[in-house]
Amino acid sequence: MHQDAARPERRGRLAVGEPPQAKQLGHWDALADLGDVVCLVDCILAKSQSLRRAKAKVAVLFAKKRWIPVLLGLGILVTPCCAFGAEPDGSSFSFAELATSPTQLAPVQTLKASDGTELAFREYLPSAPVAVLVLYHGGGAHSAAGYQTLGRNLADRNRIAVYTPDLRGHGASGGPRGDAPSSAQVLEDIGTVLDAVRSRHPGLPLFLGGHSSGVGAVVNFLTGPHPRPVEGMVLISPEFGHFAAVDRPNLPHPFASVSVMPFILNSMSGGLLGGHCMAIKFNYPPNVLKADARMVTENSVNMAGALTPASPRSQLAELRMPLGLWIGKQDELLDPTAVVNLAGAAASQDKHLEVLEGAKHLSILMTVQAQIGPWITSHTKTGAER
Repeated sequence: MHQDAARPERRGRLAVGEPPQAKQLGHWDALADLGDVVCLVDCILAKSQSLRRAKAKVAVLFAKKRWIPVLLGLGILVTPCCAFGAEPDGSSFSFAELATSPTQLAPVQTLKASDGTELAFREYLPSAPVAVLVLYHGGGAHSAAGYQTLGRNLADRNRIAVYTPDLRGHGASGGPRGDAPSSAQVLEDIGTVLDAVRSRHPGLPLFLGGHSSGVGAVVNFLTGPHPRPVEGMVLISPEFGHFAAVDRPNLPHPFASVSVMPFILNSMSGGLLGGHCMAIKFNYPPNVLKADARMVTENSVNMAGALTPASPRSQLAELRMPLGLWIGKQDELLDPTAVVNLAGAAASQDKHLEVLEGAKHLSILMTVQAQIGPWITSHTKTGAER
């Protein structure tokens, strides 16, 4: 019997927000991971804008003896190591509601990111808007994956102009699928979009929001080095990342699988290596991928870093603008009580935290306009005067 026939599954499993139980893997897995690392390092150096600069950084690592922890980390790879459980079968949550959404899509428009990449977005405009909402999609998704219903309803029923951008590497935006030059570039893109939207609607209150892991990107942006002033935050089914520990326990079908080595390599190299490695795999059901080829199935270390707050509780404590949060009581991935408790850490004195009966992680997009619309308009000058 060949030993490789008995090799266990290499890819890990992560239910969005929480590492699962670890199990022991053998030397075959470690050697395969080491081969992946070697290939990835070669690829990243080859794609570097300046190979000379990359080599110089490596030289600095060795000069400062930072090669010691790097080698120790690589040494871990050739001993039995921990990885996560096997891929789940089945769906993490129901896509049925989104599949039946009849709402007409707005056409794609684009603008240029600071590095020249095309950033796509869709615009839902009422005739006389009273406020503006920029809403970012969740992990692997895009602006046409159910967000059109919410955008159209807010525009038609609440006179809110809604912009639904595609993150770079997602949907109709440019860039390698699921990847980015850096986590910082993804956050800079958010600033670029906000600046463009504000220029279209001078004087109107501007709100920034996200759904699922789009919330993580919004939190990172607003607590990052170059935030923009916004009137308030709109958080829907908020995925604050695995450091938040707000997942439902014992999920039967975790949504995302994690390969841990690229994150280790990236951390040990001070961000020089591994950033473009695909480290997160989204477990979208085959029928969803067949129906929508625009869904992204993997995210790189750089993209994952942009969508994952490193310290969600302390970052929320920095946010003082009005905050509205809505999560379904039947959310398949997140524990609503834990999410609401975490959001309570926000410094804002104006927080609306609501658990919606009957709503799920995705189906909430079909109905939450009824709550978000009045909340936003109540925070405009017109709404306050009513």
